[in-house]
Amino acid sequence: MTTRLDNRKATIVDVARHAGVAVSTASAAVNGKLGKWGKPAVAPAKYAAVMRAVQDLNFEANSAARSLVTGKSGVIAIWVPTVYDAVYMRVVKCIMDGATEFGMTTAIREGRELTTIGKNSSASPVDGIIGHDTATLLEAYLEATQFPVPVVSVGASYTLNCDTVGIDGQQGAITAARHLIDVGCRHIAYVCSQGHTVNDGGRRHAYLTVCADAAIEPQFVPVNVYNRAHARDQVRSWLEEGHKVDGFFCWNDVVATVANVAAHDCGRRVPDDIAIIGSDGIEEIEFQYPALSTVSQPVEEMVRRALELLQRRLSEPTAELVHDILPMTLVQRDSTKR
Repeated sequence: MTTRLDNRKATIVDVARHAGVAVSTASAAVNGKLGKWGKPAVAPAKYAAVMRAVQDLNFEANSAARSLVTGKSGVIAIWVPTVYDAVYMRVVKCIMDGATEFGMTTAIREGRELTTIGKNSSASPVDGIIGHDTATLLEAYLEATQFPVPVVSVGASYTLNCDTVGIDGQQGAITAARHLIDVGCRHIAYVCSQGHTVNDGGRRHAYLTVCADAAIEPQFVPVNVYNRAHARDQVRSWLEEGHKVDGFFCWNDVVATVANVAAHDCGRRVPDDIAIIGSDGIEEIEFQYPALSTVSQPVEEMVRRALELLQRRLSEPTAELVHDILPMTLVQRDSTKR
């Protein structure tokens, strides 16, 4: 039963008084302070009394105070290129949920903010970093920071300079392109990012490899992958130019939805006239008409493994690096069922 304190929040002094211990003892118990040889600094009986007081008073430990005692902030930084992307949002949500199970909180860092971190990373202290598709930035951080916190690189764009749970994007792209050939496509175009500002995880190279193996002439439809309306116009204009195409391999699932709409705009039937496959496995594509095929990333498995590696690195700082590379899985739906 919670004890009322005149409608104010309980303090560590209240907890100590309620438990019948010194304030220093209460603080050490709440913050998990360790004594000699790594053993708990508070005797079991007193620790139990403090925990009962915490529950009775509905006490919430101050993270800043806890960091002064333990040297840990209890925070994991999540690095992503942007949060305005279905895959990155899914990854962020999975890390947030998983961090909670480990008793930690998260701080999201994205886009341009990441380029300013470098040596100034101590301005926002964290216990570790999980970076998704941020290989170059993680490498710069590890090189520039004298005492970097534990880092796990995840996603299709990963670095081997730290613990890694990578996604084999090139293998996934090969699977997707070959699937189009398997369903009868012989004129396959790659709907890709215009310019070279986006790391495509080896998709372009995989597409060219499959085309060479099947004696298919490569075709490219460059689009603005961050602007659906513009990308739709670009795919539609390309189709109206009269290119011979019966399959679209798309840079990601969002681009696949754009290609699907553009094909319908031009009177092309999917999959009869043009089969379409995306990449990543976001939920949205299952609710298109027709439902879109894709190669899916194992996001939940990737995040779970990354959190395990981060916890391992925190407890064993000198352990050997681990590099896990996970495959993508073909998910066939109506857009490639001929």
